[in-house]
Amino acid sequence: MIIEPPNSGKQSLINQGFISIHKGKTISKICTVPLFNVRQWSDFLFCLAEQSIGCFVNTLQEWKSICTDLLPLNNPTVFVNDKIINDVHLSFNPNLSDLQRDELLELPESLCTHFQERLIVYMNDFQNIELFEPSYKPLINVLNFWKRHAQTTYLISASKPSSKRFMDGNKELLQKVFEQIPFTAIDEKLFTDFIIKGFTKAGRSINKDLAEMIYRKMDGHPYYTQHFAHLCYLNTKGFMNSAMFQQAYCELLDIHHRRFTQITDDLSLPQINYLKATIHNVEHFCTVEVLKEYGLNSSANVSRIRAALEKKGVMLFEHNKLHFADPVFKIWFKERFIPYL
Repeated sequence: MIIEPPNSGKQSLINQGFISIHKGKTISKICTVPLFNVRQWSDFLFCLAEQSIGCFVNTLQEWKSICTDLLPLNNPTVFVNDKIINDVHLSFNPNLSDLQRDELLELPESLCTHFQERLIVYMNDFQNIELFEPSYKPLINVLNFWKRHAQTTYLISASKPSSKRFMDGNKELLQKVFEQIPFTAIDEKLFTDFIIKGFTKAGRSINKDLAEMIYRKMDGHPYYTQHFAHLCYLNTKGFMNSAMFQQAYCELLDIHHRRFTQITDDLSLPQINYLKATIHNVEHFCTVEVLKEYGLNSSANVSRIRAALEKKGVMLFEHNKLHFADPVFKIWFKERFIPYL
């Protein structure tokens, strides 16, 4: 399992892993189950079944045959979307019995046994399990099935900042089945060398100092560092200089301005004042002086503000410290929002 904030490089790592698997001697089928629009356990199981079967069969007759052999209790209807070639779908009875549910949970492993192949089931936005009703008890049952499977590998990733709370709350349960892959910061030298090589490959040039400034300005954030480097590249005709760096920096803030204003529009004045205090490097928020200066009212209110900012994904609590979840939002808030308060 990979639990990291958005744009931290999860998908790039997973894609590279899949590429390596395809190049290797032992080939596995890869099934992707997107959960961004799933809100019920039954829909999750139906999606898992449809995507899993689609990895092994192609023709309509093959779909019907595998459903007859491996899903006799569910007995789904197989139909074809006439508007799209080879677009086959399954229709299930939404009211699942316990036996029908268990049959669907066993299906990925049953497919592997039937075809004598391995399968990787990749589920992204796994934090949406939190939205299912109920979320906890069915999850225990699901994990009990998955940990028994020998030929099926399950990979889950969670992206939303708010997902960390749910995933952490179930970490002990999840760690009985999954190995967590923690991310560390990309080494500055590796990243700056990558930027320099990218410029050179396209016939343009950036010196080491400016490449390091790109990395440091973005705190080494994978997405923003590459985004910023790309804007610098676009502003460079031949050899990049400080003026081109500054122009790209302004463009980066301009590009994300509308999204960041939507975030601040959803914040109360005390929440904005808390962020302002954070920018000013305040550490002890509950002193009388700080409460008065930043209009935070009381210690109890500070706790509520922190919880609200974390829930909204504006702040993250890591290493016993609350910090901005988005490094560019922090820059924008400091340079473009606070001056007008």
